[in-house]
Amino acid sequence: MTHFGEPTDSMIRDAYRDQAAGYKLKKKQRILLLLADGEWHSIRELTVKCTHEFSARKKELIDAGVSFDEPRRDKDAPRGEMWYDYRLICTGPQRGLF
Repeated sequence: MTHFGEPTDSMIRDAYRDQAAGYKLKKKQRILLLLADGEWHSIRELTVKCTHEFSARKKELIDAGVSFDEPRRDKDAPRGEMWYDYRLICTGPQRGLF
């Protein structure tokens, strides 16, 4: 199992548990579940699958202790557009929790 560090790991476990129990997930939980694989995800994907308020939810997650890697520019961004990809910082040797 890969570790993103505390409190990120416990927040991701809680989100998986809520999802399995059939509860409606909070926007921050949807973001964490999508990013739990440790891979890069585009702002477009995060917006469609999680929330159009990604920047606000990201700030809340950072304030709660979640660490994001430095965003990188999306290679598919049209010329002149600044689209970014995001991922969680992994503190263990592997990617993804499960």
